[in-house]
Amino acid sequence: LIRYKTYKHYKGGVYQFIRSAILIRETFGATGCKVYFAWEGGELLRRQLWNGYKNRVRNPDVVAQEKILRAILVRFGWRQVHSPGWEADDVIATIAARARESVGIYTGDHDLHQCVTATTHCISPTPKHFDLADGVAWRQQDVLRKWSVEPLRVPDVKALCGDSSDGIPGARGIGDTWAGPMIAQFGTLSALIEDCVAQGTSAVV
Repeated sequence: LIRYKTYKHYKGGVYQFIRSAILIRETFGATGCKVYFAWEGGELLRRQLWNGYKNRVRNPDVVAQEKILRAILVRFGWRQVHSPGWEADDVIATIAARARESVGIYTGDHDLHQCVTATTHCISPTPKHFDLADGVAWRQQDVLRKWSVEPLRVPDVKALCGDSSDGIPGARGIGDTWAGPMIAQFGTLSALIEDCVAQGTSAVV
């Protein structure tokens, strides 16, 4: 599963995306593996939950590049997936959860660490070389080391500390350094809030 990365340059972006996709397939794909490209379907359903979610307009150049890339991928015979109203992350997570074989998710979005299992890994490109087929493979123990919780609890950590890039505020004064250990201590975000309420404090609510 490969998540579309936005490039700033028009022609260069299209070329670099195709080049990177081929390199990623050759570097990380097993013989006979299936490759899927996930496209954004919109934020409608997430904005119904939080109106401030990603409240920004898409770059028109990016939209134009996407149309070109879709046509090129059709010629290549590569699979493309999207679902109206749902983000690419949602589609990727659904495919990974339903897969009966090993899955590799190539993305720079750490939100998808929640998908990591014994048979599903996230592969994050290095910050200075997003367009190249290098990267770090995230296994269950790697996610635990970074977030202090198992993959399934990553959404609880993100909800507690927030995510400024997505317009999610989180709890005041709590960043990702504290959020992970707090969720690890109480098990879930709900349990943490219930404990605060029981003690008569609204420090994290």
